[in-house]
Amino acid sequence: MNQSPILSLCIPTYNRANILEKTISRIVSCRSFDSDVELVISDNCSTDNTRQVCEHFAAMYDNVKYYCNEKNTLDYNFIQVLNRGKGQYLKLLNDWCYPTEEGLAIMKRFLLNNKDRNIPVFFTSGWARAKKKQFIECSNLDDYIKEISVMVTFNNLFGTWKSDWDSLKNKERFTSLKLLQVDWTYGIVGHKGALLCNERILELAPEMRKVVRQGYNYFQVMFNNYYAIMQTYVEQGFIKSSTVELDKKHFLQHFRPELFQVLICHYGKYWNYDTTGTWQLLFNDYKYKPYFYVYILMLPFQWLFHASIRDFGR
Repeated sequence: MNQSPILSLCIPTYNRANILEKTISRIVSCRSFDSDVELVISDNCSTDNTRQVCEHFAAMYDNVKYYCNEKNTLDYNFIQVLNRGKGQYLKLLNDWCYPTEEGLAIMKRFLLNNKDRNIPVFFTSGWARAKKKQFIECSNLDDYIKEISVMVTFNNLFGTWKSDWDSLKNKERFTSLKLLQVDWTYGIVGHKGALLCNERILELAPEMRKVVRQGYNYFQVMFNNYYAIMQTYVEQGFIKSSTVELDKKHFLQHFRPELFQVLICHYGKYWNYDTTGTWQLLFNDYKYKPYFYVYILMLPFQWLFHASIRDFGR
């Protein structure tokens, strides 16, 4: 195996051995999973059979690396798994997400073609607002937010050249906000800008759709914490206030399915996050925005025509 593979797929995991096993199996079965790619798994001291699953694959493949923390380090495990990657590019993945056969080949090819450019790279899997563009170049962080918006909160969007990761300071400062990847992305993009590969490269494990999603106050994290992090970059001059206001409109558009369930009709069988105070949280910020009231009135119709129950698995 090469001393420095072009790509490290970095998976933090905890107590999801059955789903993780299928995810790993799908990754290692890709023809493009070769010596230019490594799979790094950081187990947050699971109490199920995660160790046995990972050690099985690590024994079969030299480029599957398994690490187990001595104790559960909560969100700090995201830092640990990226620190353990040896590749020139570190790609964060949930344990229920994996690159498709073609997606892995696209990532490798894109990285090889751009590794000598001094620009951050992100694989959006088609999530950028400019849907029809295959490649998008953002000149600065303000442009990046206009393209990616709240999708930056999704772990599967984060990736970075190892050199940028190693240079990033104070990585753990927003650990309590559960959105470390937002701060990392903003810090890396800054004034350097970013190059987005907007091709679809990832799939979500179908098994995850039957797992109950829960664990924290969803909109407190996705709204309050997200904009708290963004505000620190507004104060530093990286983001315009007008971009924040535009992004808040995008926020409502993106979370149609979740807000429909929380505000109008609670029926999610597998989506059971704490949503206490969501009405008040939104009203505090949008009460002087006429478009908010139009949005609430139209929400049932928007959901019917533009969303589906499957989106609750996002």
